[in-house]
Amino acid sequence: MSDDEVLSQGRELILAAFEDAKASGNAAWQRMNAAVLKNRLLDLTQREFKESAYGVATLPEFLRLFPDLLDLDESSPQKVVVLKSAKSLPDSVETPPESPPGKRMMIRPDFWKAIVDYRSGVRYVWDSENDLARPWRESDVSTPSLPTLSDEEIRSWREDFLGLISDELSDPERTRVTQWILKHYGNAFLPSHLRYRWNGYMQDHLIDRVKEFFRQIGEAVPDNLLVESSQVRGLQRPVHRSDGDADDLRSLVLRCIEVMTEQELSQLTFSPDIYLRASRRFGR
Repeated sequence: MSDDEVLSQGRELILAAFEDAKASGNAAWQRMNAAVLKNRLLDLTQREFKESAYGVATLPEFLRLFPDLLDLDESSPQKVVVLKSAKSLPDSVETPPESPPGKRMMIRPDFWKAIVDYRSGVRYVWDSENDLARPWRESDVSTPSLPTLSDEEIRSWREDFLGLISDELSDPERTRVTQWILKHYGNAFLPSHLRYRWNGYMQDHLIDRVKEFFRQIGEAVPDNLLVESSQVRGLQRPVHRSDGDADDLRSLVLRCIEVMTEQELSQLTFSPDIYLRASRRFGR
């Protein structure tokens, strides 16, 4: 890949990050902290974004590669990145994607995660006793494994989706969708007006996949496989972690605290129960 192609790819990622901010309804979408932009870039690239891929070592150096596109205010500790012109974004961003009329039905979050979480390497099973799709445990001797997608299958679905909509796309949009397929970018990289359509396309395939799974194991499909989107948050189930998982999580939180600024530390909140346990263990 030539230097110009590498820079073009970086530019597309930056524009997709600001497009995502605008589509979210953020009134100040043209300005964001450098750390927020970095996180959006990581989300877009499935956590694979690296400044070194562009020949630089730090995020500010990466952002300075695009002086016509961005202003970088380094006077504050947070470093603020400003998109110079909204005209840099595709016209399609000006009109947010329409939501369909009536109630939106979605596949249950536990099934969605179990089928789509192909990058983690986690094996998921169907726990019929608890009506739950969850990660495999050592005690799961005969619990049926759910058919998690492979990288090749998700790419094939994306290619089929592009084939269905290709005639409707402008050349820049088609290029964006092609990069989304080839680079395995996150869905936020899609033009905003295509994200709902892709989610709907993908959900139809996921439903078929889950139904086929239950047909093969000889069980009825759960009546609550589909739920109203407004109920999804309430259906998120607590994750039961082992002591080892808790230690890993505690270590990660401590590492995060070590790099936080004074302002970020001042925004941390804890429940009274945590304060009480800490005071009993370490003293007031």
